[in-house]
Amino acid sequence: MATLFWVSCQQRQDTLSDLLMQTEQSLSADPWLTIRRTDSLLKSANNPALNFESSIRWQLIRQRAYARLGQMDAVLRAGVEIRKDAEREGDSLSMAKSLLPVRGEVSMTDQLALEPYLPGAVNTFHQQGMFYEEAVIRGLMGGIETRKGRFSEAMVHLYHARDTLEVLDSIRPLYAVYMNIGNNLSAMGNAHPSIDFYRKARQVAVRLKDSLRQASSWMNEGIAYSDMGVFDSSRAAFEEGIGFTPSQGGDLINLQLLYNLATLAEKRGDLKEAEVNYMLVRVRASAMGDPVGVSMANSGLAGIYGAAGRNEEAIRLLNTSIRSLDSLGLNHYIIDQTRKLIRLYTNAGRFKEALTSSEGLRTLNDSLLSVDKQTAVQELEVKYQRERQEMENKELREEVRQRTMLIVALVTLVSILAILMVVLRQRNRYHRALVSTYERLLAEYRRQRDEADPRQARKHPIIPVIATAGATSEMDDEEDVTDAVSTEEDGEVTEEEQRCYERMLDILLQEKPQLNHGFKAEDMARRLDVPARRLPQLTRKMAGQSFTQLLNRLRVDEATRIMEDTKSAQLKIDAVAVMCGFSNRQHFRRVFEQVTGVNPGFYRSRSFPDQSEMTG
Repeated sequence: MATLFWVSCQQRQDTLSDLLMQTEQSLSADPWLTIRRTDSLLKSANNPALNFESSIRWQLIRQRAYARLGQMDAVLRAGVEIRKDAEREGDSLSMAKSLLPVRGEVSMTDQLALEPYLPGAVNTFHQQGMFYEEAVIRGLMGGIETRKGRFSEAMVHLYHARDTLEVLDSIRPLYAVYMNIGNNLSAMGNAHPSIDFYRKARQVAVRLKDSLRQASSWMNEGIAYSDMGVFDSSRAAFEEGIGFTPSQGGDLINLQLLYNLATLAEKRGDLKEAEVNYMLVRVRASAMGDPVGVSMANSGLAGIYGAAGRNEEAIRLLNTSIRSLDSLGLNHYIIDQTRKLIRLYTNAGRFKEALTSSEGLRTLNDSLLSVDKQTAVQELEVKYQRERQEMENKELREEVRQRTMLIVALVTLVSILAILMVVLRQRNRYHRALVSTYERLLAEYRRQRDEADPRQARKHPIIPVIATAGATSEMDDEEDVTDAVSTEEDGEVTEEEQRCYERMLDILLQEKPQLNHGFKAEDMARRLDVPARRLPQLTRKMAGQSFTQLLNRLRVDEATRIMEDTKSAQLKIDAVAVMCGFSNRQHFRRVFEQVTGVNPGFYRSRSFPDQSEMTG
């Protein structure tokens, strides 16, 4: 009897698996059918074949179907259910996947509710090697940081997402990334560059045939023109946005366009039109449950009432707005509204309240000053990297030019065919010898990689590594200094050192934090709860090499395994470098050659002979 029951359950499981595969295939064609199927199955609580894994998978499919229909409220509700079930089972990957269908067209309140889950999702996707998904979540984080006025943190996430998505040639999520970069630049006073990114975003929206996204890009371009004082272009952009706003799913963008038309009317001196629009925004935002929209409408009305001498009414609205924004942690918006409040208090003769508000504003400005400094540092870093790349390109062009001139000179001097044939024969012989040397180095590296186990360093301390002197980027300077100071360790290995080294290897081999290019010795030291200066001494004593050399060896080993995997055959070498924790192509190539003896292009060509990236 028990056997019959098991067979019946197994048959049901096979049927469910087939149905699940069919549903995933038909998801884009008929989202409503997908929702009906998933609802029917998930309500079958007594179905023995519907275990936790399949239940979560069905819920994720239903959430994606809602996203296809543009029903963000349903997407958010489904995400809450998925995370609740996945958290009970400790399924961090499903929790992370539930954040992917969330688009930027949701209220700030909903985005803030998602914020605590985003860092964990980024770490989960990175550890799983799901770099596209990691970039999508980083883009969402950058958008939230932008709206909270934390521009430096936002740009770190957004540039990381942009670089990854452009390397992977992924169009759809680039829209939100371009938009948020434009928002950052606009908020920092760089209106002209922001318009370029808004137009890039609109080009993506046109390719996707997404009118809602086109409307959003027009709106942000209009705001940038308004900040520049070009009011006619601003109004034209807002009207274009209204024309592209769809009748379904466009409530939020309509609300934002209406608010910006109100602010534009206020700047142009048409206070009556501005007041009507602000009131309409407040009513609609309240109905949608968007406290940010209500606060911004109240702030606009306060400005109009203050100009009309209705100071007390304006003060009441601003205080209400500031309290709401403070509960959401939106300090960037609070600063502007507090300045308005101080002027109103002063005009009303309420100097004590004006002084109190001024002190609060000073405190808030001081707290945001460090953010501004970080933003400036970020801009300098980006500028430095661009200039460095331009310099390297210039040097490369000059080298090519000189080589061309040399070849021309040699060809001119060669007048006898016999001499030319000798030269060509010698060149071919040298090439064959070079390739043979490369083949030998490649085979020796693979043998060492496959036979050497870092865990065996406890018995055989030195892991075979080709010298990595100089194979560090600017990020490794501090650690290199520490390594340089380290000297040869004498004496027996203590039990404490053995345990510490074992734990470090467990972290490096299982969690692979070294695949994040920002990972340093200080990070590992914090994990091990030991002083940072101990790590170079420990690795030299246990493995005969520095901590930086150990990380580089593990990163290169990971890169070679990826390049040998047929599933990764289409990945560009730039993408492999990013996946394995290298900050740029030049750093990756330099370290790769020093560890393996050959360049990445040659290694790829020997792993997949039909691919000819010989130059790496």
